[in-house]
Amino acid sequence: IFHIQEISDKLKISKPPFVEIYVYPSEYEKKIWFGSSTSDVTDIYTPSIHIELNNFFQTTLRHELVHALSSKEAYWGLGFHPNMALTEGLAMALAPDSRTINADSRAAFLIKKNLISDINSLFSPAFWKEANQRAYSLAESFLSYLLENYPQKNLMQVYQGEDFKTI
Repeated sequence: IFHIQEISDKLKISKPPFVEIYVYPSEYEKKIWFGSSTSDVTDIYTPSIHIELNNFFQTTLRHELVHALSSKEAYWGLGFHPNMALTEGLAMALAPDSRTINADSRAAFLIKKNLISDINSLFSPAFWKEANQRAYSLAESFLSYLLENYPQKNLMQVYQGEDFKTI
């Protein structure tokens, strides 16, 4: 309940949706019962989270909760923002992992070493062309910056489909 309230407060969601959480005992059972085995998933329409027991106490649950809680507020009712840098960056920013190097330092390293082919491509359908760790680190850094420096209501307006320039 703590995570739901804290995430809802940060996103200015006054009435968070009820979220069902399904915890599967292993990767195998998750594959059999749900159809996905290698990653934890949020069904944004119900909303429900499908997670393996091994990941339940890690940041994965909180990450998926961000997707579930923001789904009713998302881009013109779609359930997520089609710009995956915004969707995944929001979840990463509100559910940071326990790595010793923070997202800003990881992003700076990636940019300095030219390990991202084109930063602009992260804000396009080409988000998935970059390695997950790299794309997610840059998206987390960017969304964390927005959350720290601008009112959350503005970020949610962008997440709901308003233009960055307008907001």
